Amino acid sequence: MSQAAHHALADAQFFRKELVAFFVAAERAVELNPNNSDVLSSLGNRMSYAAEWNPTVGERVGKGAEGLQMVKKAMALNPYHPGWYYFPLAADHYLKREYEETLTEIQKINMPDFYWTQIYLVAANGQMGHAGRAQEAINELLELRPEFLDEPRAPFVQWNMPDNVIDAFMDGLRKAGLEILDQPP
Repeated sequence: MSQAAHHALADAQFFRKELVAFFVAAERAVELNPNNSDVLSSLGNRMSYAAEWNPTVGERVGKGAEGLQMVKKAMALNPYHPGWYYFPLAADHYLKREYEETLTEIQKINMPDFYWTQIYLVAANGQMGHAGRAQEAINELLELRPEFLDEPRAPFVQWNMPDNVIDAFMDGLRKAGLEILDQPP
């Protein structure tokens, strides 16, 4: 059995929106080598995004919590990990309305030319009422991804984020000053 093959299968199923099969393949990939930090973080990232967010208790449920633990384990295994490992932690803080912590995690990513970094900066700064910082991030976002406003939900849908997670980010983007029309999921 090959961890790489199961990881590739899990990725394909994730982006085909075959989430039940994704979770099975992801768990098998991790079982084959539970100490491969990149696989742990990659699959943990996807698990956390695709999982439901329970706003009542303020946390991810089921596989989402497991995914976050996988990312944290990956960070412990590889203290010199790439910055993208921080994305699900930033998302978790954002959903918990811990916007300062969101910004702290985003700074650790150190990928200013990646549009997702700017999405997080726009939304968190919008929630905090930091108009100037939000506008800087908006300018950068639209320079990196000019078509973003055509379908702002699309990147979130691509990553299988539940509607209530997408809605939380849309709220922050609106508060930052972006004109985002309601779109069906």
